Amino acid sequence: PGEFDRPHSFFVFGADTSMGMSSGADPSACVVLAVSADETEEVASFNAVIPPSDFAEMLHWLGRLYDDALLGVEHNERGGAVVNDYLQKVWRYPRLYYPRDMFTGKTKRDSVPGVNITADGKSKLISDLAEEILNHTILFRSMALIDQLKSYQELKNKKFGGAPGTKDDFVSAAMIARFLKKHIHRFSPPRAAIPRGSFLWEARRIAQQRGLRGVPGNA
Repeated sequence: PGEFDRPHSFFVFGADTSMGMSSGADPSACVVLAVSADETEEVASFNAVIPPSDFAEMLHWLGRLYDDALLGVEHNERGGAVVNDYLQKVWRYPRLYYPRDMFTGKTKRDSVPGVNITADGKSKLISDLAEEILNHTILFRSMALIDQLKSYQELKNKKFGGAPGTKDDFVSAAMIARFLKKHIHRFSPPRAAIPRGSFLWEARRIAQQRGLRGVPGNA
């Protein structure tokens, strides 16, 4: 009920990971967006210093809570590789984002999960998010995230990030989440297995034997 069961909505969430090994480390962040035909809005977020293994566990349960939301974690050297590995091999999260093969355009599910952000790719993420904010087609609720967005800028080294003395992990997570909403159709929710011996299982078995259509689970 409530946020977890919105009619005609899908959930996506992006995550930016740090090593989280001490209280002075950079925080990790994630942003959950509810996506429908006419609106996109933040429904949950997290921003704190946390070890990568614990962050992976939290992302797993948060994603399951939000209807197995499509999850993309930035694959970086600061902990993203660890989080993606835990989500794939330990928690077996059912809807991880995988990159596309550059030649075939197909999803490489046998590759390493995660969102790889290059310098050019980051510029595109920034411009896409900025356009949605300017057009009022995306709504953020977290004041910490909004504050980071206000201080996000092009730095003297020509890279983008938070102004000196500020953080930008929340912004990175928001950009990834916004990017994922374009890829929902490529990652359909897993179909629940029909218990063997149940009424529906028997109905589908008989339908398959007789070549009938119209029975759930029997295309």
